[in-house]
Amino acid sequence: MKRNRIAALLIAFLLAFALLPMVASAASNAPSAKPESGGQASLSTVVRSFKLKYLRPRPLVATLADLYGPGVRTSVANDTIIVRTTPELMSSVAHLIAQRDTAEHVSPDLKIVVYLLYGSRKGEIGESVPRMIIPAVVQLRKTFAFQGYQLLDTVTLRTGTMGSTQAQTTGSFLLPSAAKEPVRSATYKLVVEGADANKTKDGYSISVGLIHLSAFFPAAPHISAGHFDVRTTMSLKEGQLAVLGKTSDGTPNAVMAVVTAEVLK
Repeated sequence: MKRNRIAALLIAFLLAFALLPMVASAASNAPSAKPESGGQASLSTVVRSFKLKYLRPRPLVATLADLYGPGVRTSVANDTIIVRTTPELMSSVAHLIAQRDTAEHVSPDLKIVVYLLYGSRKGEIGESVPRMIIPAVVQLRKTFAFQGYQLLDTVTLRTGTMGSTQAQTTGSFLLPSAAKEPVRSATYKLVVEGADANKTKDGYSISVGLIHLSAFFPAAPHISAGHFDVRTTMSLKEGQLAVLGKTSDGTPNAVMAVVTAEVLK
């Protein structure tokens, strides 16, 4: 019996010794475990800030997202883009930003200016009317029966020229009134959409997909309420003046709007 046990133990020992190389080989061929989040993978991420000279950050961030997807993470601080990615992709991102952030790729902003004028049947062109719009007022005097003009307010709106960009502003102004009439405060809203500017040999050609100007003139004793509402497209050269429209403020007089546009370089 003892001999049989000794023989069995000897056989088991020999088998285990013979299998050791096979176990070691299998272990060396097994796939290695992936590092957990926050391990070696995070050590390969680099961070770099890019201060832009010409471009606005948001459109460039959208371009990076389209090109690189989740491989490039970005954040914006004023005119600076902060990029987090791998060293290999960071080199590509830096090259792209250097190519895009140049004067020739700039999409300029526009300054839309609307002059609100008050036209009366009698009178002259008042001193409040800016000299630069006098030619438009002279044309208004020839077109309509209103001879006296004064400036009610100047509405200024800055808008981008990137696709369907929208900008708007609101405000109020006082309407002229006779000595015994109450002073009325009118409100307005200006909305601009789809503005674009193309440089030509003669300067900039400006187009606006929608310019919407609305204003409300409250009623007063013996004076009915008035409403100004014009929606139109606009196409003109930089600095050119155009009449948006006119409406009654509830009296025999009228409120008129003259618009111009300037490229902000």
